[in-house]
Amino acid sequence: MIRDCLGIRFSKKRGCLLFSVLLGLIGLLVEAHAQALEDLSGVDVIPDSRTQALPEITITAESPSLLRSGVFDRDRLLESPARSLDGILRSIPGFTLYRRSDSLSAHPTAQGASLGNTGPNGASRVTVLRDGVPVNDPFGGWIPWSRFSSPALAGVSLTPNARPGIGATGPFCGSISVQTRFLDGTPFVSLESAAGDRLRLQFSGAFAEDLDRGKTRLFGEVSHTDFSGYPVIRSDQRGAVDEKVWMRASGFEFGAREFLAESRDWSLTLRGGAWREERGNGTPLANNQAEAEDFSVQLEHRPLGGDWSGQWTVFHQRRDFGSTFTAVAANRSSESLSLDQYSVPATASGLFQRFRFSLGEFNVLSLGSDVRWTDGVTQEHYRNLGAGFTRGREAGGSQWDGGISLSDTWTPNAEWSFTPGFRVGAHQDADGHLREWDLATGGVVTNRRDPTRWSLPVDLGVSVRWTPIKSLDWEGAIYSNHREPTLNELYRPFRVGSTLTLANSSLRSEELRGLETGLVWRALDTLKLRGRFFWNELRHAVANVSEVAGPGVFGEWGSLPAGGIGARRENLGRIEILGGEVGVEWKILDGLKADLRWLHSDAVVKRARIQRSLEGRVPAQMPTDTLVVGLRGTSTDWRWSFGGRWVSAQFDDDQNTRRLSQYVCFDIMLARKLWKGCEVYVGVENLANTEIQSRRDPDGTIGVTSPRSCLGGVRVEF
Repeated sequence: MIRDCLGIRFSKKRGCLLFSVLLGLIGLLVEAHAQALEDLSGVDVIPDSRTQALPEITITAESPSLLRSGVFDRDRLLESPARSLDGILRSIPGFTLYRRSDSLSAHPTAQGASLGNTGPNGASRVTVLRDGVPVNDPFGGWIPWSRFSSPALAGVSLTPNARPGIGATGPFCGSISVQTRFLDGTPFVSLESAAGDRLRLQFSGAFAEDLDRGKTRLFGEVSHTDFSGYPVIRSDQRGAVDEKVWMRASGFEFGAREFLAESRDWSLTLRGGAWREERGNGTPLANNQAEAEDFSVQLEHRPLGGDWSGQWTVFHQRRDFGSTFTAVAANRSSESLSLDQYSVPATASGLFQRFRFSLGEFNVLSLGSDVRWTDGVTQEHYRNLGAGFTRGREAGGSQWDGGISLSDTWTPNAEWSFTPGFRVGAHQDADGHLREWDLATGGVVTNRRDPTRWSLPVDLGVSVRWTPIKSLDWEGAIYSNHREPTLNELYRPFRVGSTLTLANSSLRSEELRGLETGLVWRALDTLKLRGRFFWNELRHAVANVSEVAGPGVFGEWGSLPAGGIGARRENLGRIEILGGEVGVEWKILDGLKADLRWLHSDAVVKRARIQRSLEGRVPAQMPTDTLVVGLRGTSTDWRWSFGGRWVSAQFDDDQNTRRLSQYVCFDIMLARKLWKGCEVYVGVENLANTEIQSRRDPDGTIGVTSPRSCLGGVRVEF
């Protein structure tokens, strides 16, 4: 339910004071600069035009990197039969969620993304920015992929290397920048509807409309997805308790952008939105739901000419999440509730500032600052001995992050450019607590307060770019970065199958050191070759470490059945990842393109003092090889795509005893234009209905995901 004005709870003095001060400062800036612009003489007024395009000035990232994993324009986004953005991005090797399941069927807490095979984690190791505003969940860091709808998307770029940047929200192992169609380009109205054998209905619509000769732009979107799903236990192991996973999600966003003067150098954008999601997780009692509200204000200086640009972003996020976990009988004929996280509320508020200055002919200076406040708790019932829950629990805390970043791009000549950068930050964990009580008597069982913790991380990076000849570009980068554990990792336990994983409020921050080098060679006008090599050292990596095995009663884990595992989030000492990626893009004929990309990486745990048996093993959920091929064709009225993906075997556990098999799958899509602005399409995912294993429990139960799925749809734009 939407409340308190898009999630801003003005009854909280801190939130009220924060936003009053920040919005007041923005108001003063707007008034001062608007007055200054009015006093200028000789300013050329932009003619009335609905197609006037703004200059492309990158504020939230460094200059485009050759080391990016991939760039998707709007046409490329529409070529996939996948019904979620993360499903589309799987055509990039090295892009993964925590498990092989996509966001239509995966538990929300497993929807954190990683790039470059730097280690998947339920908490995302990359930042996802939507028009410069972070969308990562404030409590757990995972990504609400269901909020992205295709009519609103203009493009996506993925960058795996972790240059010092926004800090509190990443990028740790990279960033994903999502651009919408709302702020730039021509006005539009776009509608799309699709349905299929597993997708009951998906509808989305978006618009952008200019008023007052283009000075004001109104925009918005609505979306609804009803995914009927599929069973997630292999067919020969299913029992009476197993049913389909399903998902229903609805959301909206509306906003306005106002140019503050006729020169249109300055603009102010306000946006607000909300979404709600409900899921069934494969058995009658296992489900989850989430609701969210977002609000942001952006002030931008984007000159048509001049020496500097800037962006100020104020944002607020409110989330509430609930999930139930169950214990399933060995014969899968019945289940019982084992954990009920009935409410996990969290909020985050932040301010980002970005500036770019031209310093003479050869230097561009980028300066930024960021600050973010986050708080959240998990409220749950646990310890079901057969007659219902007997214990209650609340655990959580707050976090504060801030930092200043600086980088300089020096281009002494047309062949070379150098970009050194750093970020100095501060992080605080405060108000950490764990309270447990008896539900029948109210008697307190545990009442623990964690001490306030501070850290002062310094992140460094430098990149070099060389263009010896017109057809060849080379780039190298060395960097270090960090990621603080999320509130979810510090305080919230969870259960998957027969494995119960406890939180750990003593977790240290993860530290990443690495280097990358890559080149792009345009061998012919129709042929482009690219290669990338990377080495990463991940210290204090947060991992789910198995500590006890059932049957029996084990302290904090309680009673575990035969085959049950008790795990805990722990910091591993050191993981090394060495890998490379090659790619080929070939324009075979006009309207016919092919591409191939292969990522190979070797990851190994080098040090794990918490459990020496992990040393020398491969971290869980990290495949060695991913190969993706694609073929795309277009004509006057038709377009089609055919893609294939091979993913090597990987382990589902830290001890490397539960192996998930390799798989090969193919997707196809065909679209026909009926008239200008209208097309119909059909698509099939996993054409051969290959078994894709998503998990293997200690008792031998195998989870599966993404069986063959067929759909058809229509797009209309005017």
